[in-house]
Amino acid sequence: MAIAEAYANGEGVTQDQQKASYWYQKAADAGNITAQTNIALRYNEGLGVKKNYSRSEQYFFEAASKGDPVAELNMGNFYQKGIAVPEDAVKSVFWWMQSAKQGNSDAQNALANAYSRGAGVPRNVFMAVNWWEKAAIQGNQAAQISLGHAYLMGEGVKRNLQKSAYWMMLGTNPEKQPQKSISPLPYGLLHSNRVLTSLAVKAPAHSHKIESHKIVYKHKKTKKPYNLNKILYHKNHKLENHRIYKKSKLTHVKKLRQIKNKLFNFEAKITTYCQFLLITRFIGSNSTRL
Repeated sequence: MAIAEAYANGEGVTQDQQKASYWYQKAADAGNITAQTNIALRYNEGLGVKKNYSRSEQYFFEAASKGDPVAELNMGNFYQKGIAVPEDAVKSVFWWMQSAKQGNSDAQNALANAYSRGAGVPRNVFMAVNWWEKAAIQGNQAAQISLGHAYLMGEGVKRNLQKSAYWMMLGTNPEKQPQKSISPLPYGLLHSNRVLTSLAVKAPAHSHKIESHKIVYKHKKTKKPYNLNKILYHKNHKLENHRIYKKSKLTHVKKLRQIKNKLFNFEAKITTYCQFLLITRFIGSNSTRL
């Protein structure tokens, strides 16, 4: 496997795709999952070997059966297009689902498209948006554009032009992709009705301009571009504090109710005791008269 990668990348040896394919083949036949996926890709593209879709499907299937997400993605693609296997939308969705669950953004986007069209699964725009979100957060440009279109048309989500502009901007500008380290942050905010995952811009306080399909938001007074990561961080922090405050407030109300119930029970006991004393005194006075 290491020798194959050395020849493939030209590391320490002269780059030679044929020798790389030869060593990938050896490792794949020995059961190496990564090598099986790599040699399958090479047979599919004709890199270092003669293009052979049947051999490609064979190795993709072996690797996919062992849980390799790239092989699972390609098996889904093969079934979708009917390459080396009969065209089958249901099996295509099955393999994409396996890969998507492991976080492969291309599989997530393909699965979202299947839900959007109702190909191999019942049409479900909400599931489509769910998978587009997962892929978009990982930087999949096709998913970002589809998600932006969904927000624009209000399909599967509430119509939101600001979110639509945000995702469209990312989908058409590769250099604007957010860092992977902050990817979970906008995903969490996407599910909040209180916070926008776009640049959180409101017309009275901000201004924006569009240049060459690039949306640049600037402060009205300082004229400085907004730091999206900083805005999202503070919005998320504010939400977390609000959640903690509500939780503590509910706990306080619960304790007050418990105290009120105890006082009510104590008052009932006192009333009962007073009634008992009055009845006892009344009976005592009557017995003396008799």
